[in-house]
Amino acid sequence: TISSIIAMINSIKGYGYGLKGWELTPTSAKEDLLKGISSNLSCMTKIPNIKSAGYWAATVAMVSMTVAKAYEVLNILISSSGDSFLLGTRLFRLAKYKLFSVIMFTLKDAADRGRLEGTTFVELNLMAAVSYALWAVYAMQDSVQTMPYAASMGLISLFTAFNGLSSILMKDSKK
Repeated sequence: TISSIIAMINSIKGYGYGLKGWELTPTSAKEDLLKGISSNLSCMTKIPNIKSAGYWAATVAMVSMTVAKAYEVLNILISSSGDSFLLGTRLFRLAKYKLFSVIMFTLKDAADRGRLEGTTFVELNLMAAVSYALWAVYAMQDSVQTMPYAASMGLISLFTAFNGLSSILMKDSKK
């Protein structure tokens, strides 16, 4: 639609001007991307506290599932079985895994900086807790083979719920 095209153009312009520092002095997109990748990788190698370790484990789990699901989607595309429903469900799961990878990485970074009490991070924790809990319940209904998967989703749910609620309590005690 027209609104989607306008939004895409504005986001591309925003990135371009942001990359140029809101000035017309030339900068390199390659340098910007390499700097961002380097920063993210260094963030993943540091585990300054126990909360960061938990989010690190959740991030690694989600990235692993994302890579596995991307491989599965690639195999479906290569086999050209023509099963669009199967491809659609796998693409939906891939998107879900990618989203939760980003959420867990964001929470890990906040834990590294001691910022989990911020409103955004509290909401991300609580949203993740509910989502992972529902995910765990859904996985338990499948079969016995999915129990380790369901258990890991349940643990992440408990971890994020605990951190979300403890952040709320810490924030309230400072008032």
